[in-house]
Amino acid sequence: LTEEERQGHEERADREVIALKSLRHPNIVKVHAFERWPDLRKGYPYIVMDFVEGHRLYDWRRSQKPSLRRILAVFRKIALALNEMHRLEVFHRDLKSANVLVRGDDEPVVIDFGISRPKSTYTVTRADVLLGTFSHFSPEYCRYYNSADWKRGERFIYRPTADLHAVGYMLYQSLTGQPPFKAKEDENAFDLLDEI
Repeated sequence: LTEEERQGHEERADREVIALKSLRHPNIVKVHAFERWPDLRKGYPYIVMDFVEGHRLYDWRRSQKPSLRRILAVFRKIALALNEMHRLEVFHRDLKSANVLVRGDDEPVVIDFGISRPKSTYTVTRADVLLGTFSHFSPEYCRYYNSADWKRGERFIYRPTADLHAVGYMLYQSLTGQPPFKAKEDENAFDLLDEI
């Protein structure tokens, strides 16, 4: 990595740690430490967090074939975790099946805060960069990327609705076994505007 790329990765890791250290909820992965190895100044950064033994949300749904009651109980807990994040003004920005693990006791755990954004932190991402999984983008996020604001380089203001939309996407997929709309791998956010 170039020095600039390395600094960008380290700043993003710092923000992930800040987000996770501020969150204390049984359905959010817990961070225990953030260090560098082998040298504390120039070593490689790493994060020590809980090991969550479970299945990705959609894999859990397929393998366990849970009842409607069990699915809704899992999503209630995801919603409570999200409420805690948003209360502290932390936005996940990439909620999807792969970032929610369901343990054997049906406890969901939200993971991967790599592009999360605590509102109180400084910006480390360029304004013209798409963040997240495009199939889960909220309508307002898609509209933003097709707007004059984006062309002028203004930043998207994250609100709880962006994460809530992604949870709705996951719930629909968990209930029906298919996504709410078909998105091709090579499609981009602009193409989704016609479908949302």
